[in-house]
Amino acid sequence: MDINSNEKTIGLLCVVIAILFANRAIAEEQSVLTVSGSFEVKLEPQEDSVSVGRMGIDKQYEGELSGTGKGQMLSHREPDAGSAVYVALEHFDGELSGKEGGFSLYHVGTMKGSDSSLTVNIIDDSGYGELEGISGHMSIDVREDGHFYTLTYRMD
Repeated sequence: MDINSNEKTIGLLCVVIAILFANRAIAEEQSVLTVSGSFEVKLEPQEDSVSVGRMGIDKQYEGELSGTGKGQMLSHREPDAGSAVYVALEHFDGELSGKEGGFSLYHVGTMKGSDSSLTVNIIDDSGYGELEGISGHMSIDVREDGHFYTLTYRMD
């Protein structure tokens, strides 16, 4: 085998590997789904001897994600500095795009001055029923006209 033949073989192998990775990336991209809708939330203060805010969460989701979310939220605010943080655990039960079941979410929100961030993720392995194997994250948009969600997820 001469050098040109080896270079052609290596070049062909590189093309095949690139095609395999491209096809895998396309398949993974196609399996990610996104749904949006709205929800109403009621927060009920809970009594504690600890100096953090604790609230019961009661949500009603509408749209492709339809059902209830129940959970607990802990929060703390530094009024003089304007900083705050909250963490929450929420259990969803209902339907997602016609599939019945549920899953759990964890929320982490922070605020410092005018900067804020919010992360809401599906807890790995928490899906059940037809939603077993779900993973993903949710964004929440609070506006004057209500609360809105966008859930980006995949089913394994």
